[in-house]
Amino acid sequence: MSTAYVSLLLLGLTLVTGPVNLLLRRRNPVSTDLRRDIGIWGGIIGLAHVAIGWQVHMGNMLLYFFKEDKIAKELILRSDLFGFANYTGLIGAIILVMLLALSNDLTLRKFKAPRWKYWQRWNYVFYLLVIIHAIAYQVIEKREIPYTALLAVLILPVLIIQLIEYFKYKKRSAI
Repeated sequence: MSTAYVSLLLLGLTLVTGPVNLLLRRRNPVSTDLRRDIGIWGGIIGLAHVAIGWQVHMGNMLLYFFKEDKIAKELILRSDLFGFANYTGLIGAIILVMLLALSNDLTLRKFKAPRWKYWQRWNYVFYLLVIIHAIAYQVIEKREIPYTALLAVLILPVLIIQLIEYFKYKKRSAI
């Protein structure tokens, strides 16, 4: 769980860096070393969370995504909350690997800023998947209030800052 919360904190920091710059009327470059490094460390810790997480509940990784039908002796896709949480986590992990592969100066130079930024915006999809995954696991694990409160403290400021800047952007665009 600690890898999940630390990774979520670092991901949130990368997502608020741009809006905070804009709110403070600072220059907001396409990429900064600090934001990229925070994102890379968050990604590495996120992948560690995936690797560790696959060792927690089941002996067989396939059982995170499939149920064993004991009668037919076959695997069927999970359609329960546990499966849903793991599907969102898996899709998120795939996006995370892509984002990590793009998080370097060489890719930024090769793609040029607009195209590179387009792919980096997958961070928002990734963040949404992480939130869904985290909430599902709060329910599955019947987590106590302190864990749920910590999750809210990690998520809500990021969402609020993002929404404030989004509505400011829409207002500027309409003028």
